[in-house]
Amino acid sequence: AGGGSSYLLNTNTYYEINGTISLANPINLNNAYVSGLDANEDVLSFPGGVVFRGNTGGSIRNLTITGAKAFELTGPGAASSSSLLIQNTIVLSTTTSVGNISGFGLYFGNIVNFIGNANGISYSNIGNLLLNTQAWPDSNNGTFETFSGTFGHIQKASGFSNVNGSDIAMDVSGSLNVGTGILQGTVFSGTTSATTGIIKGYTTGTYPGYYFSSAWTVDAPGIQRESDDAATGDINLSAAVGTGATTTFTTSGTAGRKKIAGTTTSNNLFRFTRDGDNIITYRGTKTRYFQVAASVSYQGNSDLTVILYIAKNGTVVTETKVYGKGTTGLFTTSGILALPIIGTVQMKKDDYIEIWAERFDGTGNMQTVSLNLTAR
Repeated sequence: AGGGSSYLLNTNTYYEINGTISLANPINLNNAYVSGLDANEDVLSFPGGVVFRGNTGGSIRNLTITGAKAFELTGPGAASSSSLLIQNTIVLSTTTSVGNISGFGLYFGNIVNFIGNANGISYSNIGNLLLNTQAWPDSNNGTFETFSGTFGHIQKASGFSNVNGSDIAMDVSGSLNVGTGILQGTVFSGTTSATTGIIKGYTTGTYPGYYFSSAWTVDAPGIQRESDDAATGDINLSAAVGTGATTTFTTSGTAGRKKIAGTTTSNNLFRFTRDGDNIITYRGTKTRYFQVAASVSYQGNSDLTVILYIAKNGTVVTETKVYGKGTTGLFTTSGILALPIIGTVQMKKDDYIEIWAERFDGTGNMQTVSLNLTAR
């Protein structure tokens, strides 16, 4: 069946492949089961053509697939109950590309070996995309895996991608919207002349030196670890040696608490953003505790006692308070007091932290000459 343009399989029917079968048309899987017994010896071959083409899912296993393309499969939509399973399969020497898979509720690729293909595979608009033990040796060319469109979940585990020439292992630079992305244990190796490096990363929503958005958890040998538990941010006062910034108090006590003034920079941000002076905002998706360490060096222009705090969302974290009185007692000969501030702060997405000060008693203001903070 298939009107002479394809081999239309019967739904829910098992087809066993023995030896090499040369095709004259694509196979329309039509939710059938196609399986060999030995992936090295049982082959579907369509030189110059697409081996599997259609708009339904099914199951493919224990085969070698070779042709111009292996797949042109588009399901009924990411929100549908449709599924496509490919496992224990070799995709060999496709002359155009491995192909494209899109529009399924579930795609599960398990133990798939890609060998000598002219270009890779594109995935788009899939509800749940599960890739386990995908092998991409350097005999392949081009971009091995491209992800675009909308996904509820992407999980890529184990396997490897070994590049050479101008190869790219993964491309996530297109219009990609992922609910949750997990890249775990896949080994990335080799060298590439591609200007993007081994991964062609997000063009927006990522951080310098990193590839993925905050929707992803990445722990894969050969590339940077990216996850909320690796989030880090810093604040540094931007003031020349011998200068500082004045924080003016209008009153003493809790009513006079305020953010320390001064122009600041941030040099090491991952899943944090700098949203002004003396402020960094957490942009990860998971609520977690951060170890916050800060130091402030200041002078008082009168005999005042200052309390320094870490503040979250405009409210001081009182447990982080530290007192300083720089005109009497220890360090008075220098006229500058240096105070550490240390605390543990729980933060959720879009929470922000700052360093605040309070004039506890005395008069006058504080001249900040150094301010540094790190959260990790």
